[in-house]
Amino acid sequence: MSNIAPPTKRMKTDSSSPSFSVAQKPSPSFVVHARNLSEYTTESDLRETLDRFGIIERIILMPRKRQALIQFEEITSSINLVNESARNPITIAGSTCFFNYSLNQKLVNKYETSENNGEEACQGIVLCYTVQNALYPITVDVINTISSAFGQIYRIVITKKNGVQALVEFASRDSAEKAKEELDNADIYSGCCTLKIDFSKINTLKVSRNDQDQWDYTRDFDSQKNTFASNTKR
Repeated sequence: MSNIAPPTKRMKTDSSSPSFSVAQKPSPSFVVHARNLSEYTTESDLRETLDRFGIIERIILMPRKRQALIQFEEITSSINLVNESARNPITIAGSTCFFNYSLNQKLVNKYETSENNGEEACQGIVLCYTVQNALYPITVDVINTISSAFGQIYRIVITKKNGVQALVEFASRDSAEKAKEELDNADIYSGCCTLKIDFSKINTLKVSRNDQDQWDYTRDFDSQKNTFASNTKR
């Protein structure tokens, strides 16, 4: 790994059409439906751009649809966002986005309980690293090297189905929060492999073996295999 640049701080879905319709105007809502997002848009990108309209209580990303639902604390914030975006298009992560009121007045998801407002459930100890412009191989060793400075890591899983993503399970929430604060928008290698980091809704990662794409630092798979082989010979 080369020099890591310091981070530069910067449910139910709607079925509305891709463009604003005069004939279809939902009533003002605490929740705004964002469309035409970049496939790489993160929660941090949305908050950075939309915080100026008011306090954001929750964001639900739908990356495959390039959409998101944003819930504000005050309904006036939603109204100001929708009205402003209609007059002056808003660009987030390089994509011009469209905003309209959601059909939902409040966001509710399966991770909530009556005693919990959802924040703890949504922000577990697993972080999702999206690696943009990945010009060099990204392995568990690379992710562990840049992450372990912030605390103990239990497991890492790397997926490459939709770009390069790494799920990193930290031993504590404090470690995960520090890693997110320091590494979000940082480059693993100079000028490339830029990290976009969000909290994952997954609580615990499942690892079937230790290799370059997944690793469980709490288990020794080789020892388990040797024990199993020894037992079968008896």
